[in-house]
Amino acid sequence: MGNIDSAKLFGLDELILFSFYLANRNRYKKTLDLGANIGLHTLVMKKLGFQVTSYEPDSIHLAQFKKVMELNDLGAEGLTPKAISDRHGTMEYIRILGNTTGSHLLGSKEEVYGATETVSVEADDILEVLNKGKFDFVKMDVEGHEVVLLNRITAESIGTTDIMLEIGSEKNAKEIFTILTNKKIPAYAQKINWGRVEKLEDLPNHHTHGSLFLSMQGPPNWN
Repeated sequence: MGNIDSAKLFGLDELILFSFYLANRNRYKKTLDLGANIGLHTLVMKKLGFQVTSYEPDSIHLAQFKKVMELNDLGAEGLTPKAISDRHGTMEYIRILGNTTGSHLLGSKEEVYGATETVSVEADDILEVLNKGKFDFVKMDVEGHEVVLLNRITAESIGTTDIMLEIGSEKNAKEIFTILTNKKIPAYAQKINWGRVEKLEDLPNHHTHGSLFLSMQGPPNWN
């Protein structure tokens, strides 16, 4: 993945998410992995018995995703080689050559470091995917595009669907706070020990602040 390898995908925040999947292995059945990368989160969820639909647009990651599943005696069923956005169609994707984990759809990030290349990818509409799939849980790691996705969804579309996501900037945090407030979607932040978000300062605005959990059904389950 450029200058890094898959060991980077085993950081503390990732391990916390893996423990969340374990705690909810009897709660969730059908899950959606947005920004699946090389498939580590998909792998863990599949091992725990979830039926997983995985979205990943980068051809480099897709090739490794299939190898990861094969090495673990799992097939690539559910893998969708597309980006996810607020519409169908072709979009421009910025691949960061030195660290492909930070690659993203054009316009999703204000600052990009290092050499890049632009490729065209196909995208699906998040609202249509949610309405059609009837998922229990969504892991959303879309490198800045979460504002677009959350602006597209409705409270009704996630009535029984929980979402775990990361927010990477103050700008995105401000926009997401407004979106969630206007749509009356409850949020719970790792930053405040999974308490309910009441003010902007409660939201994470950097990956070191941990994840944000969205649910119309209450706070995250860790038992």
